[in-house]
Amino acid sequence: MVTLTFNTKAMLYTLVNLFILVRSTFGRIGIQTNTTKIQPSLKRRGNSSSRLHESQLEKLVTTKKLRQDAHTRDLIAITVLNELLPGKKIEFGTEVRSPSGDYRFGLNQMSGDLVLTRHTYGIPQEIWSAGVVGGWRLSMQKSDGNLVVRDSKGDAIWSTRTQDNPGCRLEVNDGGYAELLKGENQLWTTQIVPPPLAIVIPSNQYIEQDSFVESPNKQFSLGLTSSGEFVLKNENEVIWSAGISGTSRLYMQNKGNLVARNSQGVVLWKSNTNKNPGAKLVVDDNGSAMVVREKSIIWQANASLVVAPTPSPIFLPTRSSTSIPFPNPRNQGPALGGSFESVDVMLSSSNINKGDFVKSPNESFSLGLSSSGRFIFKRGGQVIWQTDKSGGTKLTMQGDGNLVLRNKDDEALWKSETHGNPGSRLILDDGGHVAVISSNENGNTPLWLTGIPRGEYNGPSSPNLSFPVRSTFYYPWYPQTWKVRGALSKHEPSLGFYSSGDYSVVENHIDALEYAHVQLSIASWWGPGSKLDRARISLLMDKSVENRSESDPQVKWSVYHEDEYDLDQSPNAIKDDLDYLKKWFTWHPAWAYVDNRPVIFVYNEGGGVDEGCDVVNRWMTAGDGEWYIVLKVFKDYLTCETQPDSWHQYAPGKDAIDESYAFGVSPGFWRAYDKEPKLKRVSKQKFCTNVQKMVESSAPWHLITTFNEAGEGTMVESSEEWRSNSGYGYYLDCLHDYQ
Repeated sequence: MVTLTFNTKAMLYTLVNLFILVRSTFGRIGIQTNTTKIQPSLKRRGNSSSRLHESQLEKLVTTKKLRQDAHTRDLIAITVLNELLPGKKIEFGTEVRSPSGDYRFGLNQMSGDLVLTRHTYGIPQEIWSAGVVGGWRLSMQKSDGNLVVRDSKGDAIWSTRTQDNPGCRLEVNDGGYAELLKGENQLWTTQIVPPPLAIVIPSNQYIEQDSFVESPNKQFSLGLTSSGEFVLKNENEVIWSAGISGTSRLYMQNKGNLVARNSQGVVLWKSNTNKNPGAKLVVDDNGSAMVVREKSIIWQANASLVVAPTPSPIFLPTRSSTSIPFPNPRNQGPALGGSFESVDVMLSSSNINKGDFVKSPNESFSLGLSSSGRFIFKRGGQVIWQTDKSGGTKLTMQGDGNLVLRNKDDEALWKSETHGNPGSRLILDDGGHVAVISSNENGNTPLWLTGIPRGEYNGPSSPNLSFPVRSTFYYPWYPQTWKVRGALSKHEPSLGFYSSGDYSVVENHIDALEYAHVQLSIASWWGPGSKLDRARISLLMDKSVENRSESDPQVKWSVYHEDEYDLDQSPNAIKDDLDYLKKWFTWHPAWAYVDNRPVIFVYNEGGGVDEGCDVVNRWMTAGDGEWYIVLKVFKDYLTCETQPDSWHQYAPGKDAIDESYAFGVSPGFWRAYDKEPKLKRVSKQKFCTNVQKMVESSAPWHLITTFNEAGEGTMVESSEEWRSNSGYGYYLDCLHDYQ
């Protein structure tokens, strides 16, 4: 026994009380150290008083001394059990855990108390305590079924009082409690419901100025003041501040970043937690605000007067809150800067019935469900667009973002294929544009478009490309194609398994393409029937010119006509596709031109010369000299009497191809459904060497296969697998370093 003087005891008494209450690795949480009010988060079962008698104090000091003498404190390895069986015993350093591991039952290594802790977000939170000190061993007594805590001398200091029940076992449940069971009968339980964690902002949501949300116990609140300060409060007292004002909205971005923006969209503060898709902001009963992903805390504001550093503002284009921005037609000037007043035709989870129509603000256009049950768009009495199928009785803007036409039996006749975008709405504007729109902190993102094209093709819309042209194949069809034949992509991008319609993803990709000095991005395209092409390709081109030279952006766009491989279209059918591209895209200043003609790449078969030459004849007839057509080579392609404007090769299975018509590089080739790769991932050194050779090549097309074809495992976009200090990954670094 250690002998203590009165003063020493008093001092230790005070220190131990404080230690037990302050949050620690296994200690209780709930006290706010910077406030005068002490509010434990829970009532505790058993001897739950926070005051220690002198005998308990001496026992605690003795226990700590024994543990230090044994060199076990802070060095002990945790042993994990899934249950405590009859006749078994555990000491400090051994825990009984729930199946998920979120709840853990054992002896506190510092105080010797028997505790149940929750580890949902990585920080232990005590939710139950026996209220004892000096515990050394926990025994599940075989003879009588009593669960007993004993001190270092072997004396019992706490028990469940379940004697006369031999054969009991202890389990910890994911419901947040420990229990003694005899067979399936419960004899004892901690009987504590874990305190909830309030989800303040789920992923891809926001809170507005002068709005606060509360912790479950109503003591703490997090939000924006009327002056736009981002603060955490204990009742009416500010206990944490981001050190900013003027915030209009606080966004929990779907990529994991918590961002404060003013009314012009300028970033005033951010948590720097991007690349954590699905993260959310929570606040607990202990005054902690946290950004969490799954079970990990990635940012935290504790209840102390801390002013977070404010990064330099990031200026974004100003966006109107009352109209949907659309570029002016080509003959009215630059392709950006104009907007048309719009009306919300349908909000999320709303319906339009047969015979219902909504007019644009200027009343020039109308949208609704005709008497024949078609979803129809008109200018005056003229039908501009309508669904192929009739018989619809209602049009529904579903909560998941999908716009669906249904018949009287509730069968879907037509849909926009825009599911996965909750909160989306249908709009109609004065320019005759109809769109399913998703809105977030970045503005309004069109997911599906129809109506009148935003511009008109009147000849070249941008300067000609100059050879050699650094080009890459781009795939805008995610999340629909993360799986191929049921198998998930072998590689995950740094952005996660994203949606190609996500505004922030497109911004990131344009930035990456520019970093890699890409001049032409060739978007995979499956023809006019692929519904999402208007919205996604338009978004890619819009972002290429935004904040850059509107008349000549660095990254230009074309499409990779994929249907040719399977359809062998007639010249008239090909011409229909080309006319569609002219109508919707080629007027845009981000479309690529060579010899004052819009560029198109074609993924045709690589069969025999007769079949190949037929491809050439059909396409050159359809193009009629108005298009710059780039076909894929095939055997004896040069023997065809008619030649296209240019040739290329799509060769992901070779790390490099060096031909007169094109030089291509590939980082690897491993389809999602293949057991082995066709081409193993190319090393940084090898890829950089190939890029250097490509730069030195005089071939007109310098092709990167591919930027983001994840299904075939050919992507060069950033991934943790090939990460680099730049953040772009070493494949893009090589392209950046050699130009």
